[in-house]
Amino acid sequence: MQNQTNNKAKVLMIIDPILLFNGIGSTLYFDTQTLLATVSVFAAIALSLFLGLKGDPVPCERCGGNGGTKCVFCDNGKMKKDAGLINCKVCKGSGLILCKKCGGSGYSRRL
Repeated sequence: MQNQTNNKAKVLMIIDPILLFNGIGSTLYFDTQTLLATVSVFAAIALSLFLGLKGDPVPCERCGGNGGTKCVFCDNGKMKKDAGLINCKVCKGSGLILCKKCGGSGYSRRL
């Protein structure tokens, strides 16, 4: 009888991943809600790992991988005013207008 109980526990451990945390000899059973929550978390983790492995990044076609184009309104982020040099309001002093397709990263966004 003891051997049959141990076999059931081993089969449940293989089928139900929650029992891995409780051990083989545990007689604590979980309700359906706990089982669904655990399976959902495992599925979310697996999906995020799978989607994270997309391969090598592809340079943006619009900006050529630079992240943007040189600002035509200023000279390296500075504009001449009567009081002297001030930061350009278009590029905010960076001298570069960010590419709208890649958001300034220089790489195409993959879905």
